Amino acid sequence: MAQIVEGLTKYLAILPLPEDYPSEGKPSRTPQPPLSSEIYSILSASCLFPLIESYLRNDSLLVMIRQFDLYVKLLELIRVIAGHDELVVFLDSTPGKSDSVSELVQRASNFASKSIPNTTKITKLKSSQPAKKKLTKTHIQEVEEEEIALARDLFITRDIVSSSLEQVKAKKLKDSEQSHKKEMPTPADDTTEFAVKYKEALADEQFGEYNMLDSSGSSYKHHYNEKIQSDSGTNPAKMKRLRQEIQTLYSSLPLYPNSSIFLRFDESRMDILQCVITGPVDTPYENGCFLFDIYCPSDYPSSSPLMNLETTGNGSVRFNPNLYNCGKVCLSLLGTWRGGPNEKWNEKTSTLLQVFVSIQSLIFVEKPYFNEPGYENSMNTPEGDSQNRKYNEVIRVATLQWAIIDQISNPSKGFEKAITTHFLLKRNDIMRQCYAWIKDARKDNSKAHLTTLQKLTEEVKVLLQSLDPSTPLIIPQDEEEKIQKKVNSELEKQRWLMALSVLDLVPGYPIGLCVKALEINKDVLDNSVNWLLEQGESYIFDHPEVFSLVNPLEDPKD
Repeated sequence: MAQIVEGLTKYLAILPLPEDYPSEGKPSRTPQPPLSSEIYSILSASCLFPLIESYLRNDSLLVMIRQFDLYVKLLELIRVIAGHDELVVFLDSTPGKSDSVSELVQRASNFASKSIPNTTKITKLKSSQPAKKKLTKTHIQEVEEEEIALARDLFITRDIVSSSLEQVKAKKLKDSEQSHKKEMPTPADDTTEFAVKYKEALADEQFGEYNMLDSSGSSYKHHYNEKIQSDSGTNPAKMKRLRQEIQTLYSSLPLYPNSSIFLRFDESRMDILQCVITGPVDTPYENGCFLFDIYCPSDYPSSSPLMNLETTGNGSVRFNPNLYNCGKVCLSLLGTWRGGPNEKWNEKTSTLLQVFVSIQSLIFVEKPYFNEPGYENSMNTPEGDSQNRKYNEVIRVATLQWAIIDQISNPSKGFEKAITTHFLLKRNDIMRQCYAWIKDARKDNSKAHLTTLQKLTEEVKVLLQSLDPSTPLIIPQDEEEKIQKKVNSELEKQRWLMALSVLDLVPGYPIGLCVKALEINKDVLDNSVNWLLEQGESYIFDHPEVFSLVNPLEDPKD
């Protein structure tokens, strides 16, 4: 692939790129002569630009370093394309396009500027300088020379693409410019309007940093504070690997309404992290926000990261057989659960992203009861289904109490805007979820669980409404309750009709008292008559409200 890219670069570089870039100021584009209409047509209709985007979008800094020659040539090709007025517009963003080349290069450059030491010196290096001859360990602070060289090329490419787009836009009419832009299909995961809205609202909140030190400035408000304090020194191999992984996380963390992952790391130490995973739909964790503390120890990546669940109801809830109420996360990748050789942490292939996604997909599941060893044997049996239902009842209540109500009231520090925005956008979905759980509880005749759900749902309703007081919540109709009310109404009418028969047998009593007699005696006519004769007069004395009972058979207008 590198040879193909190099060949295309040589073909398009009618005028060669400069061997040296200026040591001061931003590098400038090298304008190229116009292409023939045939060549332009071929390139504009080809998969060249989607291919460049896919390489920049899907590959992490770690992969880029491993394929150093390919990415150096790819960035050079982009700089050549930026010199062609006809082609540079394909590097820009267009409606319906997920990520443009310019945006992807900018994103990679932003990460490099934050994570690679001495980046202020990188753009001053000449392109003709062989990295291994000119760069010393003092300059790069034990970061491999290829990483510095790649970062330098990213910065130069970013500046050239940016200035090229500005120049072309300035001298071309807007309509002409739009006619050259190539529309890209909408990604499959953005098929709904709400999914697009959710991503747009939370994209900037998915990844970030904040100061995790406490008010003393000497301790971290983090589960692994003692371990952090006891680890001495900073392992260069660990920090290099973390820079590469965080770059991947920046562009690869899932962000969907069905379930998302948000990440924060300490502003001065990227080995101290936290993440919030939102519970997947159709699980007892649905829409909840679950906070985890993560620390990469001194021998990372030789050893796995440390990870602890902080959303435990102050240690009162075990959310899953793999999530203890102390916060312990049982997962083969973390070395906290037995697993096959391919399931354990591998310093060369395992990543933080794998850990996060494993928790999201293997622990936050629809039937967590069967995560308990041996219990999977009872799956799809009446006994197993019954036990899973009871287990889910506990998790649903805990999710409402601690991952929704508590997170709305007291969002996890550093994630405040992300959590609040998540609940604001999904508030009507959460109400549907609550009423669906209430329906399940009524169907299963789980009276205590039903009462608890109804109470928590009222709390959730008030909190969700407070997020946007000007827009009423959409409250689903409780069909079961509606049906039950209709049944009760019909029963009441039948009881009033029966009361007329009672009144014929024992005249002189108020009809309301006859209705009460039937209610007390479960609509058995003889028992009701006997009760009236024996206790009717004393009951009227103690319960005068029977005189004011409303007859449902009468028209209220009469």
